Amino acid sequence: MVSIIVPIYNVEQYIFKCIESILAQTYRDFELILVDDGSPDMCGTICDEYAKQDSRVHVIHQENKGVSAARNAGISLAKGEYISFIDGDDYVEKDFFERIITQFTDEVDCVCFGYNSVDDDDNELGTFRYQTECFKLNTEKERCEFIANKLLQHRITWEVTNKIFRRDVIENNKLRFLGNREIIAEDQLFCTYYCLYAKCILCTDDTPYNYVVHQGSIMANRNGKSYLKQIAYMTEQLFLHLSSNGCSWALQYFPLFHYLIVRNEILVIQKDQNIDIRNIRNKILLEVANQEFFFEQLKKMKLYKNHLFKLWGENSARIELSTIRFLINGKYTAMRIRNKLIRICR
Repeated sequence: MVSIIVPIYNVEQYIFKCIESILAQTYRDFELILVDDGSPDMCGTICDEYAKQDSRVHVIHQENKGVSAARNAGISLAKGEYISFIDGDDYVEKDFFERIITQFTDEVDCVCFGYNSVDDDDNELGTFRYQTECFKLNTEKERCEFIANKLLQHRITWEVTNKIFRRDVIENNKLRFLGNREIIAEDQLFCTYYCLYAKCILCTDDTPYNYVVHQGSIMANRNGKSYLKQIAYMTEQLFLHLSSNGCSWALQYFPLFHYLIVRNEILVIQKDQNIDIRNIRNKILLEVANQEFFFEQLKKMKLYKNHLFKLWGENSARIELSTIRFLINGKYTAMRIRNKLIRICR
C-alpha cells in the first residue's frame, strides 16, 4: 500500500484537481492522508467531504504549523509500505502510482522521477526528466559520495514530491522534516537524511507528476531575499543529526556537505540580485547567527581539494578554494590576484 500525504494550506482553487487526480488512480491500493494545516479558506471542509465519500481518505486538522509539521503529521499516521508526498496545488497523471510503484524491487529504497511544470492555466512550461539509472549504495562512504556528487549538486533534485520512499527506512531511522516554519529547503534536508540510509536509489525517465508554478511560490518569488540565515541553520541541524546518530563517515564529509549547501544559496543570490562576492560575505556576516561554526567548516574545505578537483576540474576547484579563503578572511584583492594567476596558468 502507498500512503499519500498531502499538506494543505490556502490552496482552495487547486485542491479539487489535486485530490481528484489521486482518487482516479489506476493503482488502487493506497491511503490518502490530507493534512489541513489550519487553512483559512474552505480546504478543511472540502477534505472532510472527500473523507465521507471514500474510506481511503483520512483527514488531519491542525493549527497552522507549516508544511514540514504537516508532512510529519502525515508520516505519523501512515500505514503503507511506501510514502508519497504530493503538494496540494499540484496534480498527478491517473496512472502515476502504477508507473512508479512497479519499479520498486526488494532492494530499491527510493524511486526518483521527473515532472512537468505548468502554470495556473495548465500551460506547459517545461519538463524535467532523469536518465534511467540505478545507484547501489552499500556502504556509508558510497552514500556520502552520492549526497555530495548527486544530491547537493542538484543532479538528483531535492524535492520530495518527485520521489517515492520506503516507510520502513523513514521509521527505522526516525526521520522527520525539520519542524521549524522559518526553515527553507526543508526537502533538501529530509532527502539528505534519507540518502544516509538508503541502499539503492533508482532514477527513472518517467514524468508522471505535474508541478504547478504560481504566484504563491516562495522559491519562484524571492524578491531579492537572502536565505543564508536559514541555510546556515539547516546545516547546523544536519551536523547535529550526524553527531547524535553515529554517522562516522558522514561526519568526515560534513564540511563538504556544508559548503555545497551554502554554495547553492550563494549562486542563487548572485543570480537573483546580481551582486558580487563581497556583498555575499557582508550578508553572511549580517545574517548568519553561529558564525564560528559556519566559518570553522569553511576552513576545513582545504582538506577536500581532491574531491573538488573531481567535481569541477582542477582550475575551477582552485578558484572555488580561493573564493572560500576570501569568505573566511575578507581579503578581496588577494583573491583577485590568486584567481587571475589560476586562469593564466590554465
